[in-house]
Amino acid sequence: MRTVFLIICGILLSGSLSAQIISTTSNSHITSKQIVSSIHTRQGGDKFWFMNFGGNFSGLQLDGDYKNYDVDRSLGYNIEFGMMKQIARTPLYYKFDFGACSNLGKTYFDRNGNVQNQLKEINFDDQRHAVYVTPLNTGVKVDFGVSLEAFVGAFYMLEYLPDELFHDYGVNAEAGIRLAKFYLGVKVQRGFLDRSGEDLDGTESFLSNVMLRIGFSF
Repeated sequence: MRTVFLIICGILLSGSLSAQIISTTSNSHITSKQIVSSIHTRQGGDKFWFMNFGGNFSGLQLDGDYKNYDVDRSLGYNIEFGMMKQIARTPLYYKFDFGACSNLGKTYFDRNGNVQNQLKEINFDDQRHAVYVTPLNTGVKVDFGVSLEAFVGAFYMLEYLPDELFHDYGVNAEAGIRLAKFYLGVKVQRGFLDRSGEDLDGTESFLSNVMLRIGFSF
């Protein structure tokens, strides 16, 4: 009887040790996976794709003799697709996007006439279509229940004109709020290439876009 009792105790003890070893090994495996996943997330940061669309108010930014002259803007469209990626789990983000919009087109002034009078008569209904890419955007995204975003960067643009392709480049800035997957914001573009033709009287004009749009991320 004593022998049988010792055998039963040995079997129970052996089973208990085996279960404990298996449990410890399993927990270690899960913990290791969690650590690896945490390290990967910490190094990579958040990343998502987005699409924005809305209206583009296209106009001219004037320098020189008429920099304070008000110029009407034309209303067009804007659509944009891109990606945002967090930089090493910091509030800093990198953003790449490309899009299409309607602009006022390439505007020339008659240098022999009165530029100020010509500005009054500009017809901004004759819009042109353009595509652009902004490969270099950096900014911050801070969460307060809703996410506040602000970015600055540079863009390159190609505009379709009846007889040629006109290229432009410049700087852009944008700000907006993101609630869950939805976005509301504004973006401005300022071109660097003079659109008033040969500068004979100190007046220069540059593309100036103001984009109001909504969007979503995925």
